[in-house]
Amino acid sequence: MFKVHVENTELLLEDCRAGANGWLRLSLSAQRDHPSACADVEIEKIASVADDRQEGNFVPIHAVYGVYSLLSGPYLAIIKDSRVIGSGPNSEKIYCILELDLIPVSAAAHRSFFKHASKREKKDELEYCRMIKSIIASRTFYFSYDFDLTLSAQKRANSTALNAQKTPMWQKAEEDFFWNKPVLQKFIELELDNWIIPVISGFVKVVKKCEINGMRCDLFFFTRRSWHRVGTRFNVRGVDKDGFVANFAETEMMIVKPNRSVCSYVQIRGSIPLYWDQLVTLKYMPRTRYAFSGNESIVDWNELAFRAHMDNIIQRYGHITAINLIDRTGKSKTVRDQAQLGSAYAKYSKKYNQQSNSPDAINGVNGSPKQKSPVNSNNGKNDAAAPSSSLFNEPIAYVWFDFHHECRKMKWENLSKLMAEVNDQFAQYGWFECDGEGRLISRQKGVFRVNCMDNLDRTNVVMSLFARRTALMALNLHNEQAAKNVLDSPHEAFETVFKNAWADNADYVSKMYAGTGALKTDFTRTGKRTIGGAIQDGINSVTRYYLNNFSDGVRQDSLDLLVANYVPDKRDESPFTFQQQHSMLNFLMELSLGGLLIVSASVSLRPNEEFAVRVRDGIIASFVVFAVTAHLILKKGMFRSLGRRYVCKPAFCSSGYIKRKEA
Repeated sequence: MFKVHVENTELLLEDCRAGANGWLRLSLSAQRDHPSACADVEIEKIASVADDRQEGNFVPIHAVYGVYSLLSGPYLAIIKDSRVIGSGPNSEKIYCILELDLIPVSAAAHRSFFKHASKREKKDELEYCRMIKSIIASRTFYFSYDFDLTLSAQKRANSTALNAQKTPMWQKAEEDFFWNKPVLQKFIELELDNWIIPVISGFVKVVKKCEINGMRCDLFFFTRRSWHRVGTRFNVRGVDKDGFVANFAETEMMIVKPNRSVCSYVQIRGSIPLYWDQLVTLKYMPRTRYAFSGNESIVDWNELAFRAHMDNIIQRYGHITAINLIDRTGKSKTVRDQAQLGSAYAKYSKKYNQQSNSPDAINGVNGSPKQKSPVNSNNGKNDAAAPSSSLFNEPIAYVWFDFHHECRKMKWENLSKLMAEVNDQFAQYGWFECDGEGRLISRQKGVFRVNCMDNLDRTNVVMSLFARRTALMALNLHNEQAAKNVLDSPHEAFETVFKNAWADNADYVSKMYAGTGALKTDFTRTGKRTIGGAIQDGINSVTRYYLNNFSDGVRQDSLDLLVANYVPDKRDESPFTFQQQHSMLNFLMELSLGGLLIVSASVSLRPNEEFAVRVRDGIIASFVVFAVTAHLILKKGMFRSLGRRYVCKPAFCSSGYIKRKEA
């Protein structure tokens, strides 16, 4: 599709698509803010190049990802390899990125850097490149040349009505899910439309010709993760001052019927939109710390951030039903901490509703909150501007369902309580549907915003139940029997595809945030818990503990580098020095040294005993000391400062932890 011609001091980009015949030149900027600062990149359109240069050294690429400025200068990030994983409703090809590569804009400057730079700088440069590539190599990034993956079907219909067909795809893309936008700013400033291809992170699955009650439908599953407040499980929690929350994602299930009409249903997930964290200290489950806003505070920062978040998602999605699945019932410190956080969530939801002027404040889905979209105006019957139900008198409906308490001892049927509690929302929200010619049939008037602590395992289970019920309703297959059995449906072929797709989606989202596949996916796949699933959950839990404590700092840095939250600078000290001081290797070395000291003490303090006995007793004493210490650290959370010393912390950007004394 594209070619990059590598010259000594510049790159030439060629658009090889039919009828395109476009060229770009990338070179180093002549101006620098500081002699040691990295050079910027200059981009210009050129009509053509000489034939001999066209035949020179070139690299075939699938798309341009963006431009990164590292220590040696700017690199062009290119999508080197990808594969088709399916096609859209109108046969648009959808690609999964397999490999990203970085090409120096100036080969000469790159060689000069590696000739004159210090050993530390060279090592850092290679590490930066590896980190960027490693995140993309997770195979959770997708793009399409002619199908906007950042938009749901309803938003795509709105954008088509609001904009002329000739508007470039990237200009209509939803910024929250446009992952390479931060590193495409030069291309965007110059409006190089043909070169700007939005990339999303998340999950895409396409199932063609799935048989559902005699109908052969196409099923599409999209999860779009936000790049704002991006991060890993314990390093990024809660909300920031702009209202962006950790692990925010939109999941859309789309059904294309045999008559080519399209049904789409959207749900969202995200961290509780308050200031809270879980400080990693080697404890198995770190204590939840909520940044309580006391009466003495002049400004309630929690309220400001909460309002910013809710204003944003209400404007984009309409009415919100916030479903909170965290623990509420129990006597342990963990439950008490979560209960405090859940109570705060309820308090600010109530306060937000009280301060909302009128239901008109939420009358538009995917547009200005006080303005109908053109899609609305095409069909008065489906206008959601002034819903008749009293449900919409308040912009947020808050539901706290203690998942662990309600479903303890395998009582999964209790999930029907939650389904019954939100029955009114199902009736009012509906789903988006348009006929084969794109004419509006119905609109989705609101969304469920689901969360647990990680927004992964419990959240996935509940979201799959909502999606199944909506799919059956959209296909006119929902009846009293289906309403009673929330865990299954009588349509075997559909159930197999649906459950596996949702379980795959759960695994992908979980790997991006927690580092492992999701828990409870045996339930998502089969509708029941299994011994094999329980064993796999145990393995995943142990793996998560290791990754979250000894690896996620590096992965957090890689994500910050990928979305340009952090830009390396020669003038700064190497950030990796800090990280290497606190590593798993140091932890094991000091652990071994401690054991050796105990054994040595046992050998030297009892000279009358046999040597073998003294060594044996020393080893036993070491194990006892380590076991007691491990229990106190992992279970009780003691020796926090010691635990903080050994965990792998992010080195690039400021910590996502709240700034207050530890609870």
